[in-house]
Amino acid sequence: MAVSAAALRPTLATLPTRRRWVAAVAAIASLSAYVVAARRGAILDYPDSIAHLLISRRVVASSTPGLAQLGNVWLPLPHLLTLPFAAIGSLFYSGLAGSIVSMAAFVATAVLLQRTVMRLTGSCGAGWVAASVFMTNPAVLYLQATPMTETLLFACVTGAVYAVVCWGQSGRYEWLAVAGVAALLGTMSRYEGWIVLAGLAAVVVIGAARRDARTTTATTIGGRLAALGSRGARGAAEGSVVFFLAIAAGGIGLWLLWNQVLFGDWLGFQRGTYAKPSLWVSAGEPAVGDLGVALRTYGYAVTGNVGPVLLALAAVGLVVLVWRSGLDVASMAVGSLVLLAPFYVLSLYLGQRPLHVTQISGDLYNTRFGLLMILPVAIGLGVLANLGAGRAWHLVPKVALVAVAVGSAALSVHGGDVSVVREAEAFESSPTEEANAAAASWWRANYDDGLVLMEGFGNETVIFESRIPLDRFVYEGSYQRWEPALTDPAESDITWIYLRADDEVHDRLAGTPAIDRYQQLFDDGVRQIFRLRDRAPAGAGA
Repeated sequence: MAVSAAALRPTLATLPTRRRWVAAVAAIASLSAYVVAARRGAILDYPDSIAHLLISRRVVASSTPGLAQLGNVWLPLPHLLTLPFAAIGSLFYSGLAGSIVSMAAFVATAVLLQRTVMRLTGSCGAGWVAASVFMTNPAVLYLQATPMTETLLFACVTGAVYAVVCWGQSGRYEWLAVAGVAALLGTMSRYEGWIVLAGLAAVVVIGAARRDARTTTATTIGGRLAALGSRGARGAAEGSVVFFLAIAAGGIGLWLLWNQVLFGDWLGFQRGTYAKPSLWVSAGEPAVGDLGVALRTYGYAVTGNVGPVLLALAAVGLVVLVWRSGLDVASMAVGSLVLLAPFYVLSLYLGQRPLHVTQISGDLYNTRFGLLMILPVAIGLGVLANLGAGRAWHLVPKVALVAVAVGSAALSVHGGDVSVVREAEAFESSPTEEANAAAASWWRANYDDGLVLMEGFGNETVIFESRIPLDRFVYEGSYQRWEPALTDPAESDITWIYLRADDEVHDRLAGTPAIDRYQQLFDDGVRQIFRLRDRAPAGAGA
């Protein structure tokens, strides 16, 4: 049976102190992981980390500063939260500006997982198991030390699920409002938050209808089913879901409007020049159009991040949750997190985003997509840890599961088998990134002044590592300056031009009279750097 709100009151009364202990342990784990990653120079190994930092800083420091610099590809909340820190040069260039947001979200997620499982089981110890599973996962610990956006999503969707669980147990609309705010933040963090919102909206509809149906005096099953479909029950369900969605879906509506007003396309985030799937999904992707391969690919990604033992045990825990609760609001809310698995499989099948695992593709790419399953896994293990509740040996499953989680993490780290870390290291050591670093190093040593014409997309690491002030760049996000500069860079006061063999600057200027006024100073066969001839420094060369 589900745990009633009344039964939880004595236990929850002691929760604030215990929550602080969870937060303290999570903060220590977070800081320790950051120090380890920073000492290894791994904070910015993912190129996307640098791209996120650039977006935030450009809002206050670019050739055309303003909120429009947020663009229309990545959702804005991570960049808005990072913005105050990214404005500080030392935090920006170290990556700490973005890591601060990720680390705070990590701590919040650990606390929320503990509270969610405590609500589900009435056991603080079971909640600690869930938090421990999350806090000891090596992939989570690495990502939360970086400016990546996954841990912010973790915090938002876990908060939304927790609030819906509380609403289901208490019926208080305050919790529904909290759930709406948390879901809103999730939908503005990553697009996966949109899927969780859809699941939670369905849970709210079902939960409200059931609550209204229970007020009927009908005693037969048929009578109760009729009451569930009655106008009054539908009215309660509709009222609850409208209240919830009025808050939760507001971010999606604003994002669609943002895309239409600024970029002329409601769905610009999906089919825009720098957003369309063809930019990432190459021809011949094995999962595209093959459901079996898509399923196996995502399965390998999940087990690679979570571990097969923990995944299997968590599945048992989730079955126990459903068996005991009878598909109440709480268990269905947790189920909304599991919806992310079929969402990813469908995305791979339809060719919306790529995901590579060594077992199928021979390399690693976007393996962190599998890490989102850590949330239902942690909750499932927390529920499983409570199987001995009320018995003398109740601590045994709790200690055993924490030991399994810690042991699994230790084996992964010792064997160098943390997929997201391996993927990030592969990015950093790839020939492309090594060439980018060489170009940035040359430019950093030779740049003295002047505006730079350069496409930002695909060149983020060169821009970042060159240390050239961002307000010196004219790029595709420079309002009313990009096209004139591409047409006639010299007349647009452009001093430097950076071309990459497959970017728009190259396509528009390579071999044209406009670039003849510039002297080539750097050329590695793919990347070229030019400087206005009448200002070219003496002695500079490729």
